[in-house]
Amino acid sequence: MIGLVKRSGPPADLAAGIWRAAHRTERKLAACVRRAYDKAYYRLLFGMGIPFAPELSRKISALENRRGRGDVPIPAAAWELQYRGGEWAFLRALDQATRYSVICGYLQQLAPKGRVLDIGCGEGVLLERLGMDNYSRYVGIDLSGAAVERAAQKHHARSLFVQADAQTYVPDETFDAIVFNEVLYYFDDPPEVLRRYRSRLEPGGVFITSLYVNSERIRAIGRALKKVYRALDEVEISHDGDRWIVTVFCPGHGGEPVRNLAKEAPGCRQDEEEVGARN
Repeated sequence: MIGLVKRSGPPADLAAGIWRAAHRTERKLAACVRRAYDKAYYRLLFGMGIPFAPELSRKISALENRRGRGDVPIPAAAWELQYRGGEWAFLRALDQATRYSVICGYLQQLAPKGRVLDIGCGEGVLLERLGMDNYSRYVGIDLSGAAVERAAQKHHARSLFVQADAQTYVPDETFDAIVFNEVLYYFDDPPEVLRRYRSRLEPGGVFITSLYVNSERIRAIGRALKKVYRALDEVEISHDGDRWIVTVFCPGHGGEPVRNLAKEAPGCRQDEEEVGARN
């Protein structure tokens, strides 16, 4: 008698292995496509004054937010949860001290005892680091009510904390320095936000930005700002594999940005005098 043998497929563990390998390949391919897409957008289109740029930027930010990116706009409710959960307490850690020291050093050098606006102030860590003797007026704004509430409890002299969206907030006073400390990538259109605040700077005033450099988006923000404003000075900070860039920008004189002025100019005030003389 001849027995009939039923042919079966590959063993279950082999089939599962093949499926996992195919799934890994698919994920790697998708990741490669996303990285190429990011590079193309942030290197070619980001920061350009094209009609559909703001809407395109918002859509891309929403897509990246769904992917769990940490350098894109997030809802106000998410900020509340993060601050109430203590997720930003690390800003007082030792590995953040150097970056804050650089920002404070720039403020003491370029706006001594000046008026400071801190955009995205959080719980007021910059004010704590700056010290009461190094400013005449400090205003901090943040989207998170929890962060502002904690900051205001410290009752610092000559200071005010305001819960507001920096993308729409309009200060009713002017400042010698406006600081964007690890906050620019949370805006839909960072260059436009800086443009809005130019009119709130005193003559010779400066923008000070700090960016944690770990993505195409963040690098694109830095490039976009340097196309418009002259970088008076810049410091790169590295710590345990992390990297930040702190930059001082001269927003310019009147309605036009300062460009191509001599690098030896000691500050933005001289820049503005030079531009005024040329006009």
